[in-house]
Amino acid sequence: IRDVYKRQGSTSRATTLALGFFVVFELLWDVVPMGILYVVEGFSLPTTIPDWVYPVMQLSPSSAYFTTIVALLPDLAETVGADPSGSGAGVEVSAAEAEPFYATPEVGILVLALWLVVPLAVGYYRFDAADL
Repeated sequence: IRDVYKRQGSTSRATTLALGFFVVFELLWDVVPMGILYVVEGFSLPTTIPDWVYPVMQLSPSSAYFTTIVALLPDLAETVGADPSGSGAGVEVSAAEAEPFYATPEVGILVLALWLVVPLAVGYYRFDAADL
């Protein structure tokens, strides 16, 4: 497989990697965190989902976009019934009961920023090192 990969042109390699990332992060990513949770919990699903699952689910660009919209436009999200935190509008929570930052919709903003910066940085590094 490695020899076949080396013989492919850079365009084929780039297309394959881009398609692979799309398939994994857009089409399969909903299953990945639940699969990890299933294995971590001893091959059974728990009755309550741990907090660490939420940020892992946000790694998909479309999920991060959705939660960013919820974070930036909470009134609109409430109007259409899109509250991924499940806390409900108008519920006051004490500081001791507040969600950790990684379990809030604002994580979507951070993930979207990473989806913007990381590919640009990798592309810049690759093209800077390339002999064109």
